[in-house]
Amino acid sequence: MWQVGAIVGMFGATYAAFLASAAFSLRRRPCPGCGTKLLRHVATRRLFESDGKRWIESLYRCSACRGEFLRRDKGPLVPRHLWTAGMRDGIPTARLIDRD
Repeated sequence: MWQVGAIVGMFGATYAAFLASAAFSLRRRPCPGCGTKLLRHVATRRLFESDGKRWIESLYRCSACRGEFLRRDKGPLVPRHLWTAGMRDGIPTARLIDRD
């Protein structure tokens, strides 16, 4: 009789894991390049400096436009080609100034 309970428990755990992964996939961020919600988290790395400062860098890839974006901690998503050029704070935006 305990075998039936074990089998039912195994299927229940598998079903719960499936539901959790489905819910997690619905929470995807929109891609900054194309706007679709197909941006997925690919990799994370933790970096440390000798003075004790540390941060996390995450890599995201869009399944629709194949764009790659990186971000440091909770910062903005930066396209990979700009990240490798040294930009870490996001794309600067212009601000209109009234000169009257």
